[in-house]
Amino acid sequence: MKTYHFYGWKTANIKDKNGLTPRDHYDLLSDIWSADTCAPRMRDKWSRENKTCGQCSITAFLMQDLFGGEVRGVPLDDGNFHCFNVVGDCVFDLTSEQFGDTVLDYTDCPVQSREVHFAKDEKRRRYEFLKEQLIARNMIIKKIYSARPVAHWMCARAMAIRKLRAEGTIFLPINSVIFYRQIPSGML
Repeated sequence: MKTYHFYGWKTANIKDKNGLTPRDHYDLLSDIWSADTCAPRMRDKWSRENKTCGQCSITAFLMQDLFGGEVRGVPLDDGNFHCFNVVGDCVFDLTSEQFGDTVLDYTDCPVQSREVHFAKDEKRRRYEFLKEQLIARNMIIKKIYSARPVAHWMCARAMAIRKLRAEGTIFLPINSVIFYRQIPSGML
């Protein structure tokens, strides 16, 4: 089994309606997380090496959409909360890597409200973009799965990324709104 570094990865065996686990979604989100999806107050700390920085609430609420359960928050020293997921006995935090060697206490954390978090319009837009991108990748993987047998879903993911690039699909941030744009084949 591939080794991950997010909290709860070893026991994150629950599956969504497409048969994907939190580990599978971590792999997909790793290609989506960016400075544009990072919380604005944390963008100066974001990098490809620290790709989970500032992604916690939008990622946790997206995982709640897929797996159900609760989004809970670890209280931080700055008065904010770091969001993670609790689904039955399964506790996982896809964005815990941003804390490096700091160990968070996931016990007795308060439930987080989607309404409170998404009262900030910029956060809601970042969540919607992340969700849109994840759905697009899942649809491409489904098409590849149905078109031919694939031994492992990671092969399908790599094929999906190659297909997106070959089709010239890019994602352009314009005034904090993300638009899809198909590039004419002559311009590739």
